[in-house]
Amino acid sequence: MKKLKELLKNVLISSIILIISLLFISVLSYFNIINGKAIMILELITCFTVIFITAFNQGKNSNKYGFLEGIETGIVFIVLYLIINGAIYNSFKIRNFIYYLIILTISTIGGMIGITQKKNS
Repeated sequence: MKKLKELLKNVLISSIILIISLLFISVLSYFNIINGKAIMILELITCFTVIFITAFNQGKNSNKYGFLEGIETGIVFIVLYLIINGAIYNSFKIRNFIYYLIILTISTIGGMIGITQKKNS
């Protein structure tokens, strides 16, 4: 139970950081500081970076199996995105499936690197 609370706490903090970052990117888009294609790329990079850092921290706090910590983190983010996507669009596209696979891959790599950094420290 303690592990689940820690995971949800990290995901909540990361989600708040992600929302603030995406609001800032939206402001840049609103004032035409950055064009549309660059905004999409910047949003993806921001999202993937936040997910990687969250999985990295989970892996660093883990005792063993960093890849499992990364997979757990990725699954929590995917479920969160599925809920949001279902509430807003009520549809599922193959593009979303690829996006979720990328999230799972990035979080798994983050967890593996995190556990490695713990052992090196």
